[in-house]
Amino acid sequence: MTGVEQSAGAATKALEILKDLPLWLMAGLAIAAGALVWVPCFAAALPAGFRPWVTIAGVVFGVLAVARTIALLLEMIPAWRKARDERRRFYLSAEPQQSFWSSAKQADDSIVTQVVVRFVVKNRMPEPLGLRHVRLIKPKIRGEIVHEDVSVRAVDRNVYGDAAHSGHLIPPRMSLPATASVMVRGVPWREPEKQVHVKIGISDDEGFEEVLALDMRVLSATPGEPARPAMELVSSISNPVEKEVATVLQAELSRYEKCGRRVGGLGSVRFGKSGG
Repeated sequence: MTGVEQSAGAATKALEILKDLPLWLMAGLAIAAGALVWVPCFAAALPAGFRPWVTIAGVVFGVLAVARTIALLLEMIPAWRKARDERRRFYLSAEPQQSFWSSAKQADDSIVTQVVVRFVVKNRMPEPLGLRHVRLIKPKIRGEIVHEDVSVRAVDRNVYGDAAHSGHLIPPRMSLPATASVMVRGVPWREPEKQVHVKIGISDDEGFEEVLALDMRVLSATPGEPARPAMELVSSISNPVEKEVATVLQAELSRYEKCGRRVGGLGSVRFGKSGG
């Protein structure tokens, strides 16, 4: 066996020994080496010839401790995901095509934003599930919650209702379509145009929440009533006959606008009947 092969074999054995060292031991050696180099009372007692070797040992064991920590975390991630998945009481599947975002101006000049999300919920528990609340997480709107509800379709008919008043519960291990609606007084700081990314939270009757994220379409506001043409000024008409006709018609239009067909006027028909 040549010298190179012997060196390679020794390095391999050394790496195997280091690999099997527990994390606490490697971290302790790295901390001890740092204390010998940086703490004044220990550094003064350390011979100058040993200082470089202690520094190298501290760096090596520190790097190995960090690497071992990362490896342990990577090994634990699948277990964490499995445990989290087992704790989930229900699962949500969004239907973006049937969901929408809209804003409407109210009588008091405030703007109310409505978010309606259609989704399918699967009950993963061996007992009935009742959905109770919905909250808008993103985009953030700071304002009064005007209304929020979660409705689930009945098992045997196409009727939607909530768990509290209608008793619509999701049977064990079953999936049903549902609708969540939340209305908030206000708009986000950046008002969406055609599409918006929304994140909502749906919670059940025991307070467990699942988050649902989706892209939905933005409904445009209802166009306002077109402006009416201005009436012609009667004083500007020179022909006396046309002036009289315009005066009568404008008076009838004004009366009809206020009273409609309740009072005789434009658009009403009067019948007269003589007694026999």
